[in-house]
Amino acid sequence: MLSDHSVWLPELRFVTPVRCCIRDLLHLYYCVGKFLRSVSKLMTCTRRAAEELKTIPQIYHEEASSASADLESVGNFPTYKSVKTAMYRRRVQKFSRLPPTRQ
Repeated sequence: MLSDHSVWLPELRFVTPVRCCIRDLLHLYYCVGKFLRSVSKLMTCTRRAAEELKTIPQIYHEEASSASADLESVGNFPTYKSVKTAMYRRRVQKFSRLPPTRQ
């Protein structure tokens, strides 16, 4: 059965379309589980970006290296390219930009 769903991620305030083919319960477990683990890693990175003053690449590499210790979670970790925009947006929400100066 082919289904289209939209997943609401309240922390990031966007709706992402999810298209997956669910053939049996085992496939459902792995497909949805992988997606949810990936989203949880993304949420961890964005939370740390808002709370810590480290650079975004440092935070991502720390999370990626901690995930690489567990072989099961290594394939579920999102790429830097897919995470960096969300992390920068979250940081801007927490720490406002400096006012422009006249020179």
